[in-house]
Amino acid sequence: NPMTVFQKLSAGEGSPVIYVERLIWADNKPIGLDTIYVSEAAFPDFIQKAASEKPLYHILKEDYGLEVAEALWKLMEF
Repeated sequence: NPMTVFQKLSAGEGSPVIYVERLIWADNKPIGLDTIYVSEAAFPDFIQKAASEKPLYHILKEDYGLEVAEALWKLMEF
């Protein structure tokens, strides 16, 4: 739900929000999918950084000075 995303990001309705999906790999096989929403104002150049091979948590720490305090994991069967 877009409004939930805006609320969780403390972004006003209509504020630019970046949505990125990245495959997670292990042993040359895809094992998961990262779904990421960030405020464009709070994370400038995030798209370019997310396109690198750096893990998401490294990008947040090294490029934005943030430590991840909480993450939501959802296990889905296909």
